[in-house]
Amino acid sequence: MKRLRVLLVDDHAGIREAVKGLLRSCDLKVVGEVTDGDDALTECERLTPDVVLMDITMPGISGLRALPSVRERLPFSAIIILTSHDNPLYRNEAFRLGADAYVLKWRAPSELIPAIHDAFAAQKERARNQV
Repeated sequence: MKRLRVLLVDDHAGIREAVKGLLRSCDLKVVGEVTDGDDALTECERLTPDVVLMDITMPGISGLRALPSVRERLPFSAIIILTSHDNPLYRNEAFRLGADAYVLKWRAPSELIPAIHDAFAAQKERARNQV
């Protein structure tokens, strides 16, 4: 099975370190990490990750504002919002803008890895159906 390549987009270094540790323990490869939506747009094109994990609240372009552009640049990558915002309005907006999953940071240890695999599988299936 292909080792999934992940781009982390979060402005908190501690969160990025914790998530990297979790991903590595599950044999997922972190190919890049950035601290805002502006850099996410650049790095998603350069790195073409399989999965983008993106926070909502960041300096510069927020995760929600960056989401449509990331989706446009990476139509067949899984985009997962990883956030502390337990708010249905944010959740609904994220899905409307192209997110594949919405995971709360405090639930990440138990929910993030299944969300990554499920979102990637769904994107892979959509790509197959568009060919």
